[in-house]
Amino acid sequence: MAVPDTAAGKQGKCPKCQNVVRVPTPKSATGTSPAAGASVSAASTKKPASSASSKPVAKKTQAASGSLASGIGSLLDDAGLVRKSGPTCPSCGVDLKPGVVLCVHCGYNLETKQSMKGYDAKVERPEFENETLQMAVDNMRRDKMVESRREKAAMPWWVLVSFLIGAIVLCGAGVVLIDANFGEPAPPETRMGRLQQLPVLVILGGTACLTAAVLSLFAHLSICAFGFEKKLWQGVACFFIPFLYSLPYGIMNWSENKAPVKGLMVAAGVAGAGIFMVMYAGSFRMLWDAL
Repeated sequence: MAVPDTAAGKQGKCPKCQNVVRVPTPKSATGTSPAAGASVSAASTKKPASSASSKPVAKKTQAASGSLASGIGSLLDDAGLVRKSGPTCPSCGVDLKPGVVLCVHCGYNLETKQSMKGYDAKVERPEFENETLQMAVDNMRRDKMVESRREKAAMPWWVLVSFLIGAIVLCGAGVVLIDANFGEPAPPETRMGRLQQLPVLVILGGTACLTAAVLSLFAHLSICAFGFEKKLWQGVACFFIPFLYSLPYGIMNWSENKAPVKGLMVAAGVAGAGIFMVMYAGSFRMLWDAL
């Protein structure tokens, strides 16, 4: 087989017999041509099979390891992993310029071997690149926030119902008093006659006490419902120990029971004013007998 002069001294397999052949060194003194000096006949270089089998197994192992290393190297090249040259940061591995003391990527100081920590500045960026879409999202969030604030600031329905009941009772008492003063009074032995004989402050005080009772009842039931949602025994305690347990429990959970606690406070004030008016103009006994 014909081989170039650069392969002199190396070994290779014969393409015909597959035996290991060593390429001889060409002799320049003979004046032969490079091709003739490098040509080797298969018959003259043919070696017995025993010589081929006597080669150490280490060469095959080296060839296998070399192919494996070349395969791993190609995989690393495909993944973009290359050997870095020059100074690098020992903390983050970023390339550094010669003579640099501080890594601007991670803050590692090469002289003190310490990392410097700075402020983590967070810049709020829009969620969407489209301005119209981002504006729509902002408007939806703003509307949701306004609706949540309105719901928290709105008065519960049971507060309105309580004052409505008080207003209806007060209107009925006013009709009775007007009928007694400007119309024909009812007989004293009838209920209407007894109500017409009551002082005005007693009627107003009784109406205030009734309104406060209805308001406190709704507020107490609202706190009990919240207690049952949290734990069963808390709801039972609020229901069977009214005001003594439900009021402190509502204050302890102020954010969720703000309206019921305020309702109980308003009911206490209205009840106090009603009791004062009834006791000032008469008594509860008089009001009870009239009813």
